[in-house]
Amino acid sequence: MSSTESVRPTLPAHSGSNLSLLKPKVRESALMKLEQYMKNRAERLGATRGRPTCWRCRKPEATCFCSFVVPFATRSHFAILIHHGEFRRGIATGRMAHLCLTNSSLLRGEDFSHHETVESLIADPANYPVVLAPGPRSVNLSQITPDERRRLFPENRQPVVFVIDGTWAQARKMRRLSQNLLDLPSICFTPPSPSAFFVRKQPAEYCYSTLEAIHQFVELTEPPANRVHDNMLDTFGFMVNQQLDYELTFAAQVEIMGSRHVRNSRARRLESQPDLHNDSK
Repeated sequence: MSSTESVRPTLPAHSGSNLSLLKPKVRESALMKLEQYMKNRAERLGATRGRPTCWRCRKPEATCFCSFVVPFATRSHFAILIHHGEFRRGIATGRMAHLCLTNSSLLRGEDFSHHETVESLIADPANYPVVLAPGPRSVNLSQITPDERRRLFPENRQPVVFVIDGTWAQARKMRRLSQNLLDLPSICFTPPSPSAFFVRKQPAEYCYSTLEAIHQFVELTEPPANRVHDNMLDTFGFMVNQQLDYELTFAAQVEIMGSRHVRNSRARRLESQPDLHNDSK
């Protein structure tokens, strides 16, 4: 192993970020790996306090997932409406989905009632706009046949799928405020398995992230023969595992140096980074 290779502890599936929950041998191993990780991190960052950041995925270059992304085309256009707060998150799955989908747009805001791009997509007669969201009026794609799914979208019109990206509270508010979305047909599905978004608190285990929801829509309506859409989940899994490793590392730092020291150091580092979030999509 070279001296510049990053060593990150792996978080056991049954554990949280509290080291006291780990078995003694696992805890000792995590602390040893933390020491090596901190040495590597100091060498990687050199004299700079801020971490170099990838401008595409908005993640630190050390955890950039762009090399894992395999963009693919879909018949449907996915208009991902991302909340301002979500846009600032490095683990925003709406941005990741946008990078995976060549036929997509990432639009930032909260109230899209008069958003020029949204209005244009809805008004274009060549499009068939729908909202991907659960609700009493939503057509459940999992409960209809493949033929019924095909007939749901006119052949001579491009499906435009609006996907709201934010916390569940933010998403509900965004849909309520965006009057132009209220009268659009809505679709949903029954999740076949629990969400794998372990690093975010969900209302229930079957509440999907934006990326998982888009993947399932593609799976039900237009799965590519080569299953290239599964790369979305591979990239997503890579990011989730990295975040879990980070949480264990941070917990170890707290135990070694104390929470106040670690949090102050992290705050100083973030303040030294350039503002990557002042642009609009």
